[in-house]
Amino acid sequence: MQVLHLPHMTMAAYRLGARAMLALGALFWIVFGLMGTGGPAGVEGFTIPMVLPGVVLAVLLGIAWKWELIGGIALLSWALLAAVYYPLYFGSRPPDEILFRTAALSLPPLAAGFLFLGAWGKPE
Repeated sequence: MQVLHLPHMTMAAYRLGARAMLALGALFWIVFGLMGTGGPAGVEGFTIPMVLPGVVLAVLLGIAWKWELIGGIALLSWALLAAVYYPLYFGSRPPDEILFRTAALSLPPLAAGFLFLGAWGKPE
């Protein structure tokens, strides 16, 4: 049997991937809220509740950029909170909307948190 040799990702690639994923996630939620598509029924325009997750992700990105361990733990905590809180709070919405928003809120910080924790304390 032949051994498959895969290229190894460097710690710089872990960090870059986590930062890019969080930046795109934060940008998505900020643009989503500024477009006014996520507000309550009948409310048009800028909606703070839909911009807030993007701002939180941007702040967590800044923390994780400076302190990987603290940022990674905070990102995993945010992902867990979003995965549990959103379906409970917005349970009256259609299931496909709940699934999409829960995944969009929790999966990028979850993956980025694991990447930051994997790169923590290791040189570039």
